[in-house]
Amino acid sequence: MTSLAVMYATGDGVPQDEAKAYSLYQRAADAGNPHALRGMAIMHMQGEGVELDLVRARVLYLQAVAEGDPVDHALESAMSSSMSSDQVAEADRLHEQWKANRKTAP
Repeated sequence: MTSLAVMYATGDGVPQDEAKAYSLYQRAADAGNPHALRGMAIMHMQGEGVELDLVRARVLYLQAVAEGDPVDHALESAMSSSMSSDQVAEADRLHEQWKANRKTAP
């Protein structure tokens, strides 16, 4: 699903359809694919097919890393340099909240 999402996001072999790409990323993320979370983060970071939302982008990126996707220092740096310190703090707070909820989920 994630590979298909990338294809729709980039128009590689299929007509480019960012809404379909995001939907596929979401389904893959719901199934536990951390790379899908990174794809969603990038879409939010760039406002591609979804609202440009740097806080949401950072939260999704941090979730991807927490779920096992490798750290991408270049992506992290690009994302953080576009954010205010308040936005970074809010994203980090939401990520900590997500982690706490994950620990208590059955």
